[in-house]
Amino acid sequence: MAMIVEVLNARTGAVVQRVRVASLPFTIGRSLDNALVIDDPHVDAWHARLVADDEGEALVLEDLGSVNGISLGLAGNAEREPVRERVRVRSGAEVRLGRTALRFRDEKAVVAAAVPLGAPSTGMPDRWHARTSVRLAFSVAVLAVVAIEAWLNSAGRSGANEALGAGFAFGALIALWAGVWATVARVVIHRARFVAHLAIAALIALAFTMLSWLAEWMQFLLPDAPLWPAMSVTIGLGLLVWAVALHLANASLLAPLRRWTAGVVTSAVVLALAGIFALADADSFTDVPEYESTIKPLMPSLVPTITVEALRDVHKALRDAVDSLAAEPLR
Repeated sequence: MAMIVEVLNARTGAVVQRVRVASLPFTIGRSLDNALVIDDPHVDAWHARLVADDEGEALVLEDLGSVNGISLGLAGNAEREPVRERVRVRSGAEVRLGRTALRFRDEKAVVAAAVPLGAPSTGMPDRWHARTSVRLAFSVAVLAVVAIEAWLNSAGRSGANEALGAGFAFGALIALWAGVWATVARVVIHRARFVAHLAIAALIALAFTMLSWLAEWMQFLLPDAPLWPAMSVTIGLGLLVWAVALHLANASLLAPLRRWTAGVVTSAVVLALAGIFALADADSFTDVPEYESTIKPLMPSLVPTITVEALRDVHKALRDAVDSLAAEPLR
């Protein structure tokens, strides 16, 4: 059976390279004299070879005494079976050498029909959000949203300068955040993917901005709503879990379950730290009433209010409660 060896993208599983097995033994490794050369520091110079089995009817992938051996597993999945010295190869089989995934295909395997020129493609590489230009444009658009928000919230004469300053500061912050993740990705999967991490940071920042807007409106319209603070915190923690999972998808070979688990653990740590700071801040006393919401441009008929008589009743009830406390003897 004539065989084709496909080198897969470590994260997405897309085919990066195809090589025909023209003769046996078919050697694989980093050395340039191999039949298939793999640029992976975790692959030996002569890592494995493809040979016929004892009956001469099937192919077997043999380890050549490599450091990391051969293991079964899918591209983008860090969970692999134990290392093996020999793997029987058939069409559709996938193996891992170091951090590189290989798939074996029969050369007579059926392929998808050609897509006519001008027709929209549904392949993974053609997704609109996977394009660098779209990611950069989205990041710039989010910066503009942040600048506009700063301008709308500014009450001074230098509102435009404050908006530009907020936009530049926000851009520097997400660029630094994306740079940290890109460094991690460069170390782990040998691809920085800075623009992808920048777009993820901008997406999460936009989501948090929208959550902040919603929180301000809810606090203005329903200041006494007991469930909204808990809902706001829950949504924020969910966004943090999502952010960590997205970054890990572009910076590691972790399986999806482990990526989401890492996000949940990160959110739990953040929640614990926030609780500690909240308890520390609760000990400070102030007689200044706090009202975090700001006045919103809304029709008066839509603003929840009470009548003057109801306000007088509330005032009278509070006064009676204070008088009753004052009348009690000191203990």
